[in-house]
Amino acid sequence: MEDFFVRLEQPAERVLPLFENFYNQEFAELICCTSPTPLAKEICQELAEKGYRLVLATNPIFPDVATAHRMRWAGIDNIPWEMVTTYEHCHYCKPNPNYYKEILERIGQNQPRL
Repeated sequence: MEDFFVRLEQPAERVLPLFENFYNQEFAELICCTSPTPLAKEICQELAEKGYRLVLATNPIFPDVATAHRMRWAGIDNIPWEMVTTYEHCHYCKPNPNYYKEILERIGQNQPRL
Protein backbone atom coordinates (compact mmCIF):
# COMPACT_ATOMS: atom_id res chain seq x y z
CA MET A 1 0.00 0.00 0.00
CA GLU A 2 2.82 2.35 0.80
CA ASP A 3 4.29 1.87 -2.65
CA PHE A 4 0.88 2.14 -4.32
CA PHE A 5 -0.04 5.51 -2.87
CA VAL A 6 3.40 6.98 -3.59
CA ARG A 7 3.02 5.98 -7.23
CA LEU A 8 -0.55 7.24 -7.35
CA GLU A 9 0.57 10.56 -5.89
CA GLN A 10 -2.60 10.72 -3.81
CA PRO A 11 -2.98 10.35 -0.05
CA ALA A 12 -4.54 7.14 1.20
CA GLU A 13 -7.20 9.11 3.08
CA ARG A 14 -8.47 10.43 -0.24
CA VAL A 15 -8.39 7.21 -2.25
CA LEU A 16 -9.36 4.48 0.24
CA PRO A 17 -12.98 5.68 0.62
CA LEU A 18 -13.36 5.43 -3.17
CA PHE A 19 -12.04 1.87 -3.12
CA GLU A 20 -14.29 0.94 -0.21
CA ASN A 21 -17.34 2.32 -1.97
CA PHE A 22 -16.50 0.50 -5.19
CA TYR A 23 -15.92 -2.85 -3.51
CA ASN A 24 -19.02 -2.52 -1.33
CA GLN A 25 -21.27 -1.48 -4.23
CA GLU A 26 -20.30 -2.00 -7.88
CA PHE A 27 -17.89 -4.88 -7.44
CA ALA A 28 -20.66 -7.12 -6.09
CA GLU A 29 -22.45 -6.80 -9.43
CA LEU A 30 -19.60 -8.57 -11.22
CA ILE A 31 -21.08 -11.90 -10.22
CA CYS A 32 -22.57 -11.94 -13.73
CA CYS A 33 -19.03 -12.38 -15.07
CA THR A 34 -18.34 -15.53 -13.08
CA SER A 35 -19.17 -19.18 -13.57
CA PRO A 36 -18.38 -21.16 -10.43
CA THR A 37 -17.95 -24.90 -10.40
CA PRO A 38 -19.53 -26.93 -7.59
CA LEU A 39 -16.43 -29.14 -7.65
CA ALA A 40 -14.39 -26.43 -5.90
CA LYS A 41 -16.76 -26.43 -2.93
CA GLU A 42 -16.88 -30.24 -2.84
CA ILE A 43 -13.09 -30.51 -2.78
CA CYS A 44 -12.73 -27.87 -0.04
CA GLN A 45 -15.47 -29.44 2.07
CA GLU A 46 -13.95 -32.89 1.78
CA LEU A 47 -10.51 -31.62 2.76
CA ALA A 48 -11.98 -29.77 5.75
CA GLU A 49 -13.89 -32.91 6.83
CA LYS A 50 -10.62 -34.86 6.68
CA GLY A 51 -9.04 -32.35 9.03
CA TYR A 52 -6.80 -30.48 6.64
CA ARG A 53 -5.94 -26.89 7.51
CA LEU A 54 -7.11 -24.78 4.60
CA VAL A 55 -5.65 -21.55 3.32
CA LEU A 56 -7.21 -19.65 0.46
CA ALA A 57 -3.98 -18.37 -1.05
CA THR A 58 -5.39 -16.16 -3.75
CA ASN A 59 -3.08 -13.42 -4.97
CA PRO A 60 -3.69 -10.67 -2.39
CA ILE A 61 -4.52 -7.86 -4.78
CA PHE A 62 -8.05 -7.44 -3.41
CA PRO A 63 -9.32 -6.22 -0.03
CA ASP A 64 -11.25 -8.42 2.41
CA VAL A 65 -14.63 -7.25 1.14
CA ALA A 66 -13.84 -8.07 -2.52
CA THR A 67 -12.40 -11.46 -1.61
CA ALA A 68 -15.53 -12.20 0.42
CA HIS A 69 -17.64 -11.47 -2.69
CA ARG A 70 -15.42 -13.71 -4.80
CA MET A 71 -15.64 -16.53 -2.25
CA ARG A 72 -19.43 -16.21 -2.18
CA TRP A 73 -19.58 -16.29 -5.99
CA ALA A 74 -17.50 -19.48 -5.97
CA GLY A 75 -19.66 -21.04 -3.25
CA ILE A 76 -16.72 -21.46 -0.87
CA ASP A 77 -17.55 -18.72 1.63
CA ASN A 78 -18.66 -21.16 4.33
CA ILE A 79 -15.50 -23.27 4.24
CA PRO A 80 -13.49 -23.15 7.50
CA TRP A 81 -10.50 -21.30 6.10
CA GLU A 82 -7.61 -20.89 8.49
CA MET A 83 -6.42 -17.93 6.47
CA VAL A 84 -7.58 -16.01 3.41
CA THR A 85 -4.97 -13.81 1.78
CA THR A 86 -6.00 -10.21 1.08
CA TYR A 87 -4.06 -7.01 0.77
CA GLU A 88 -4.89 -6.00 4.32
CA HIS A 89 -3.03 -9.04 5.67
CA CYS A 90 -0.22 -9.71 3.22
CA HIS A 91 2.95 -7.90 2.33
CA TYR A 92 3.82 -9.83 -0.84
CA CYS A 93 2.15 -11.32 -3.93
CA LYS A 94 2.73 -14.42 -6.02
CA PRO A 95 5.22 -15.57 -7.18
CA ASN A 96 7.43 -13.92 -4.54
CA PRO A 97 8.64 -16.69 -2.17
CA ASN A 98 8.05 -14.31 0.74
CA TYR A 99 4.32 -14.54 0.03
CA TYR A 100 4.37 -18.26 0.84
CA LYS A 101 6.76 -17.78 3.73
CA GLU A 102 4.44 -15.20 5.27
CA ILE A 103 1.45 -17.56 4.96
CA LEU A 104 3.37 -20.38 6.63
CA GLU A 105 4.49 -18.07 9.45
CA ARG A 106 0.95 -16.77 10.01
CA ILE A 107 -0.47 -20.28 10.34
CA GLY A 108 2.43 -21.45 12.47
CA GLN A 109 3.96 -23.78 9.91
CA ASN A 110 7.26 -21.98 9.41
CA GLN A 111 9.29 -24.73 11.02
CA PRO A 112 10.83 -27.30 8.64
CA ARG A 113 9.62 -30.85 9.04
CA LEU A 114 12.28 -33.39 9.96
